[in-house]
Amino acid sequence: MAFKTDDLLLYSGTDIFFKETGTEYAGTLSHLNTLLRNSVLKKYMVVERFKEGCLEANYERYDAKGRMFPSGLYYLNSWVNKELNICYQLMESNDIDLFYQWFKNWEDFVDFELVPLD
Repeated sequence: MAFKTDDLLLYSGTDIFFKETGTEYAGTLSHLNTLLRNSVLKKYMVVERFKEGCLEANYERYDAKGRMFPSGLYYLNSWVNKELNICYQLMESNDIDLFYQWFKNWEDFVDFELVPLD
């Protein structure tokens, strides 16, 4: 779907309305952000291999600080193997360097592999 931002009005940061008709477009700004991101950002699979003996400390840091993603790096989904030592994260960004900035926050607990997806 093609549209121009000057065709829209934004209200309270969440609801989007067409200027001409005043009708609501898909209800939320997050839906529009998803449409825009999917058209310009590249998807990656991040494979996290937790270092021996670091799993508990890894989750303690996560509970205290969250994922610590730099702005422009987006989490989509993740899966953990049944042994709980490998996590697969589907992510997206238009700047591969943001992944390496993020990896530095966790490299004491995790070995990372970054796989670009076509």
